[in-house]
Parts: sequence; C-alpha cells; structure tokens
Amino acid sequence: MLYIHDVWVNFTHGFGKGYTVPAFHEWRKTDNVELLDQTPLLFLTEDLYAAIEDDCVTLPAELLEHIENKSYVRKNAERIKVQYMAVVTDGKRHMAIRADELGLPYNKSRLIPRQEQFVIEMIAGVEEYDYGFEPIEEPAGEPTLDEMIVNLDYVHMYGLTRREREMKTILMDCVYRLSCSTNLNEVRYWYTELFPGMMIDITTENWSIEDMVADIFDHLSEGWDEQHEDFGVKITKRYELFTDLWNPLYKITKDEVIKER
Repeated sequence: MLYIHDVWVNFTHGFGKGYTVPAFHEWRKTDNVELLDQTPLLFLTEDLYAAIEDDCVTLPAELLEHIENKSYVRKNAERIKVQYMAVVTDGKRHMAIRADELGLPYNKSRLIPRQEQFVIEMIAGVEEYDYGFEPIEEPAGEPTLDEMIVNLDYVHMYGLTRREREMKTILMDCVYRLSCSTNLNEVRYWYTELFPGMMIDITTENWSIEDMVADIFDHLSEGWDEQHEDFGVKITKRYELFTDLWNPLYKITKDEVIKER
C-alpha cells in the first residue's frame, strides 16, 4: 500500500459536485485547515474517481476495508486515528476524502500543489484499480427541470470564483424551493422581481409555475453578475434557511474576491 505523509487539507462538505471543493488558491484564512499525518494513497480508475468527486456514492466495501484505520491526523502533539480516510487520484485529478462509518465521503479537500506533485510521482508505474466499482447507468432521456436545478452542470460554474460558486449553489437551492411551490402568485412575484415588467405577459398567457421557474433557472444558471446578487439578497430572505449561508458570502470584500481569482 502507498502512504502519503504531512498532507495539508481543507475539508468541506462532501455531498456536492467537485466544483464545491475549493482549489488551494481559493482557501481562506477562516477555513479549518488540518494536517494529515499519514493516509493511504489510492490510484483509482477514472469512473470510480469521478463517482467519488461528483456523486454521493458509498465507497466500495473492498476500498473501505483497504483503508480502514490506516490514517492519522495531527492535532497539536496528538496523533489521532481516523477510520476511513484516503488521498485518491485518477492520475489527473487528486483529492483527500474522509468517509463516515457507512462509507459515504462526507468531507473532501483539494491538495496543495506540492502534494499533487508528490502524488503524481508516487503512482508512477502503479496500476489503477476499481475496487469492484460498477458505474451507475445514467437514466435515459432528458433530465427534468428539478434534476437540472439540483444537479447544476459544471458549464454553469466555469470562470466563477469560489464565492460566486457558493452563492450560485445557494441561489439554485432557492430556485428549487420555487419549483416545489404550489402557489402561483408566489412564483409570479419572484418572476417579476427578476424580470420587471413581465407581469402582463405571464398573466395573460397563463404561464404555469414550471414555465416561470424554467425561465428563472435558464437566466440565473448563466454567469454571475450584480443581478444574481441582488436577486439572491431578496429571495434568501424569503427562505430563511439560506440567509445565514448567504450573508457572510455577500459581505466578502472585493479584495478577497480578487485573491480568489
């Protein structure tokens, strides 16, 4: 087994797509950076790595058995054992993961550039392995509107800073709440907040909730600008669950945003 030592990680919530895990240059002073004293290094097939990075999948039983209780984190002078932890790579992409007792990778972190280079050097001449993983077949046909909202494609995040990606994720959560609404007037209200002057069109043409939410999604999924932020300020107040997540991001200064780029 390969082991990698002294790995700095910045674990974030691991149940989203890979674009939710910030690159090293996007780490903030307020992040909780940890030191992995020792952890297994696994060279995975592209399919298995992609599933771990982008999907909420249970790690293969063989993989869990392979890494169980073989990792340690360093806190001050104490060396603490971790049940399921590893650095995984497909030879091009690299990530540290920490899984719960069920094998779900609930934490993910990118690596610092120096450690990425170590990973590439260490797997030279090693064969990739799939640990018995079988990719899940994609459902046939076009995704539904709800599926597109909750599973926003990478193309909609290209070129955005960490702050903008995080804010767009929250905004899409709010749009999903709208898609679940049965109150036509509520959705009309938010539609005209985003598209002022459209009330006559949506009422005379009897637009459905799905029609309006589809328009909102199509518009907000593209890029990032002041309109996204202004609309986000308003709609997160409606869905209070997201207010505490939105406000700290909204207050990040322009200097901090520049550093993220």
